[in-house]
Amino acid sequence: MGVPRLALPRPEGGVRLVYARGPFGRETYMVDLDATGRVQRWHQALGEAAFAAIPMGGTREELLFRLGPPAEQRPAGRLPGEIWSWRYANNDCLWFQAGLGADGRYAGGSYGTDPRCDTNDRQP
Repeated sequence: MGVPRLALPRPEGGVRLVYARGPFGRETYMVDLDATGRVQRWHQALGEAAFAAIPMGGTREELLFRLGPPAEQRPAGRLPGEIWSWRYANNDCLWFQAGLGADGRYAGGSYGTDPRCDTNDRQP
């Protein structure tokens, strides 16, 4: 799979290698290695079950550990904080957006239309 995008320490020891296929990709693979470098588990991280499992108040680091790097990061408009967005495989051209408060903690998430799909090709 090439060079991982991130290498993150696992709480129980070892490392999680993150292979993000972004910013336009819809898959992020996680490969968990134990302290000796042996593969313990691998999985595709992006999907509705993973998004629903994010605990309120989770940190930026926890979001990166669970989902990998977002396709987009932007300010939250008038509110302090940021919006992180991930593309994922679905039939409706949606992406998942996580709101992080000024303290950098997860404040909630929602689904929106991926701007790459939100085009109007009809002529006036």
